[in-house]
Amino acid sequence: MIIRILYYYYKTIFLKNYLNSREKLIKYQKKQFNKLAKSTLKNSPFYRNYLDKPFHEWPIINKHLMMEHFDDINTRQIKKDDAFAIALKAETTRDFSPLMNDIAVGLSSGTSGSRGLFLTSPRERDAWVGTILAKALPEGLKAEERIAFFLRANNQLYTNLSKSKKSNFISLIYLTISMNISKG
Repeated sequence: MIIRILYYYYKTIFLKNYLNSREKLIKYQKKQFNKLAKSTLKNSPFYRNYLDKPFHEWPIINKHLMMEHFDDINTRQIKKDDAFAIALKAETTRDFSPLMNDIAVGLSSGTSGSRGLFLTSPRERDAWVGTILAKALPEGLKAEERIAFFLRANNQLYTNLSKSKKSNFISLIYLTISMNISKG
């Protein structure tokens, strides 16, 4: 886990410096999209229908369309109703540890008027941590840092680094809006 987090940390720093022109960014995006299509989207019943079409013919996905086709878009065969049940139970009980196999399920904040779901694999959670660390640590990994996240609800995505015994140089604190901060 820590090795993968460090990989994404350094990758983010490298890309920040390397992708310094529109041409490089577009080339990188095309390469990453083709990799995603070949490795992941082929496993999605929804996207499988578009793999042979030019990109401009693909649907533009918004939250409504994503939630409408959730069962067919995700590649882990996770049903929307099951994911909602786990995420809502986690928010009610404030126990954010349950996973569906190794997939963390979370809810969007619902500020658009409708709740959305997100799913993250262990690799995606590590990528998120590495990316956030690269963007949030002004001194890099040279100094001990403390980071506080203020969240509506916690999730395995946000606790990934805290589980690592080798992350003593970083202290992460997760505060939810329902938490009494005088206890914190």
